[in-house]
Amino acid sequence: MKKMVMVCLLAFGLAFAQQETPPQVEGFPKFAAPPPMFTVQGETEDGYRVDHKLGETLIPKNPQHIVALELLTAEALISLGVQPVGVTSPWLPEVVAEAAPEMAFLRTAQDLNLEAILALEPDLIVGYRLVGEDPDLYEQVSRVAPTVVPHDEVDAYWQQYTYDVASLLGIPERAEEVLQDYDEQAATYRERAQAIVGEESINIALVFPRSLWLYAPGYMLNDQYVPFINSSFPYIELGLKASPEMVEILGTEPYAEVSFEVLPELTAEHLIVLYDGTATPDERTELETTLQTFTDHPLWQRVRAVQEGNVYLVPRDRPTGYY
Repeated sequence: MKKMVMVCLLAFGLAFAQQETPPQVEGFPKFAAPPPMFTVQGETEDGYRVDHKLGETLIPKNPQHIVALELLTAEALISLGVQPVGVTSPWLPEVVAEAAPEMAFLRTAQDLNLEAILALEPDLIVGYRLVGEDPDLYEQVSRVAPTVVPHDEVDAYWQQYTYDVASLLGIPERAEEVLQDYDEQAATYRERAQAIVGEESINIALVFPRSLWLYAPGYMLNDQYVPFINSSFPYIELGLKASPEMVEILGTEPYAEVSFEVLPELTAEHLIVLYDGTATPDERTELETTLQTFTDHPLWQRVRAVQEGNVYLVPRDRPTGYY
């Protein structure tokens, strides 16, 4: 491999505003339009009636203690100038922790710690992690505070989610400011990427312990094609093109494992290799070992991007959201 360039992308996500459908990626299905994640149905003396994935909930006006059930919700709130009192997530990026220093981090892998959430005295809980598919768990969480669960497309359409969260809190104008700021920053990255790649094509691969996978711009969700948070950014935000073999190998599938025999078929001029930037030291060693296994293989030298010196190693520590 002629060179391995370390690239840090500051933001992964989609394009610019409420109801904006992502642009078509040539060769792949058309993306569906972003749907509302939840809908404010009306106002009462006590609050707002919100229709969401698991029913209808009356939420208070001007909530002061909001718990986010996953990182994306916390990011949306922080970007809107609303500090959550807590977030439940398997991990917390440093940039988000710095933006909300008083936010409690409740590390959650498999089970929600309801006692820890209760101790934060929330007046509103928003999010989907672990709750979105479990009505029984939703009922338990709702006993702690009114709980709103967005629909499944939340990861794919984080801009729409940011706008809907702002509408939930009665501050939609802040969402417009946030998304405009994001668009301006993304445009800078697009200009830089286009200057390097231009009309040439890319392959995107993710490295995992003992395997390497090609990733498509999107995936099928409820019979609709939606952006994939792991790999949509270079296509949608940067406007880069997929190579023909990516289209042929993947079709409507979100990913496909790369065998050594497939390596010579990767004809794109540029190869972006993503890895988990949040991995523990032991996990990072496994990832590095896997990548080394591929780069040491004789067939690696037959990858076009390798021959042209256009391989980019990107830490995927911030896959989606404003931050």
